[in-house]
Amino acid sequence: RIFRPKTRSAVRQNEAAVAAAMFATNDLVSIAPLNDQRAESRASAALMHSLVEYRLQNSIPWFLTAMGAFQDTMNYGVCISHQYWLYEEREVETIIYDEDTGQAVLTEDGQMATTKSRQLVKDKPCIDLTPPENLRIDPSADWRDPINSSPYVIRLVPMYACDALDRMDQDIPGQQKWRKYTLGQLLATRSQEHDSTRAAREPNRADSTDAEDG
Repeated sequence: RIFRPKTRSAVRQNEAAVAAAMFATNDLVSIAPLNDQRAESRASAALMHSLVEYRLQNSIPWFLTAMGAFQDTMNYGVCISHQYWLYEEREVETIIYDEDTGQAVLTEDGQMATTKSRQLVKDKPCIDLTPPENLRIDPSADWRDPINSSPYVIRLVPMYACDALDRMDQDIPGQQKWRKYTLGQLLATRSQEHDSTRAAREPNRADSTDAEDG
């Protein structure tokens, strides 16, 4: 009768304090040269500052990412993020036109001649927050340095089946090509394991990963 939980209001107050501390100035980051006496170091720091500022304002939703990471820390005591460079190309077919007449070049069977080329789709840095239950490490790892002391680190990445099938057809430079499986094989690997962390985060609600949308 006399106790009312104030968890949400406490988290909101702390989020407001963190937002005021991190975003009180116009600059999102502060980058200074290691050696102020060298002109090259000052120029390098100024260039790096401009690049990071541009990415945090245009490529990465930095405010939402920072607030989401702090909220995870308030709820679980830890936040997990994955930093990577998102690079994606698509193979497109373009019609070949004659330079003199401007008409489409025809093949021997009367079809328009085409050529294949690679088109850049995405090329930007990304910061993704990972729910704590989607990271697997050894329970016996050193609590002071769990990532480096664990013999394995597994990051579970939920994906739609259509996105997984599309990724199998891509050949991204510098990344290992995915093995090809059928839609039936993908759907057969779905895990029905009940996650206690997700259940605690979504009380009195259906598991968000159990939705059947076909």
